[in-house]
Amino acid sequence: MTIRIGGQIESRSYPNYVDHGEFSTEEYGRRYELVAKLMRDRDVSGIVFYGARGPGDVHYLSNWIPTREAYLLWPRRGDPLLLVQLFNHVPQARQMAVVDDVRFGGSNDRGAVDSSGELLDAICEKGLDGRLGIAGPIPYRSYQRLKDGLGGTEFVDVSSDMRDIRTIRSPEEFDRIGRAASLSDEAIRALAEQAAPGITELDLGRIVDEAQAVNGGYTTLRHIMSTPMEDPHACVPAKYLSNRRLQEGDVFVVELSAGWLGYSGQILRTFSVGREPTKQFQRLHQVALTAYQAAKSTMRDGALVDELLEAVDVIHQEGFTICDDLLHGANQFPPILRTRQTSHGIPSGMKFKAGMAVVLQPNVVTKDWSAGVQYGQMLRLTQDGVEDLHEGPDEIIVCGAV
Repeated sequence: MTIRIGGQIESRSYPNYVDHGEFSTEEYGRRYELVAKLMRDRDVSGIVFYGARGPGDVHYLSNWIPTREAYLLWPRRGDPLLLVQLFNHVPQARQMAVVDDVRFGGSNDRGAVDSSGELLDAICEKGLDGRLGIAGPIPYRSYQRLKDGLGGTEFVDVSSDMRDIRTIRSPEEFDRIGRAASLSDEAIRALAEQAAPGITELDLGRIVDEAQAVNGGYTTLRHIMSTPMEDPHACVPAKYLSNRRLQEGDVFVVELSAGWLGYSGQILRTFSVGREPTKQFQRLHQVALTAYQAAKSTMRDGALVDELLEAVDVIHQEGFTICDDLLHGANQFPPILRTRQTSHGIPSGMKFKAGMAVVLQPNVVTKDWSAGVQYGQMLRLTQDGVEDLHEGPDEIIVCGAV
């Protein structure tokens, strides 16, 4: 396998090589050039990337998905170094990582997880001083130890710069997002076939997990809400599922994301149980679908988000509101939008860019939050519009009918 590390092309050969999900040499080269430019632009001697429990900057550059805290030290000159927790995770990290220098992150004098000492030693070992970039939510105690140990070093937060870099996805990344999206679609089909009166919300979660756990897939998110259509008392999918049993005449709403090799899709749909949806839920869904299509028609490279916000005013014109975000980037990357009437801060002047992966998801709810629906999915921004990454029915899905 040939990989690009620290600006140099190096070759490594593994006996009985196993695919650990590495990207191509060209893809890593593209990423490393972007990081090199970032260091030049911000005039830093290196960057400390912090990650914990999941994909992020550390995975983006090293191919290791942190299971506990991990630090990736990326010098402007020289080779990168990956510090991994826990000790028993180091062997697999050395197999998966596309950087050569992978070490245990260390512990404090009581044996607890603490990588700050090893990180400090590594920074000194590589002679990084003056200005040092940091990216990610480094714990306060670790940050303070770095400040105390490195004297007059100036720390520069480059987290938002990295988010800007990672917001534009490459074709190889979209291959993975598409694979994950197809697993989420399988979960929607499984729910349509298996959901019925008598099973619980927990059972719905099991159906989702089993459908998404195929060929290396896994569940990254499954929020579900159920309520009677004639007397609704919930409007948005919940993170924590209950043992409430579905009954004929219920509605349930799902927000699902399957993961594959560190990337995920996302789809949102509404189901009615055992009968056709009531007029109230038909109307909620129709407004959600209208808002979705109106918003989608505004999205293209260079389009202002203001155009989309104007398009979804239909939600409020029809007497409804939203509870969830209206749109967000994959993995909660920007832009994160709500309607103008519900916004926590309107990003006026922000533009969409080709290569973004975004989730458009009108969550249309009654003003008293007693009833609501979800409709939406992940999209790929192109020069001229958007590409759907999911395949799911547009209508409310009727399941469990006798």
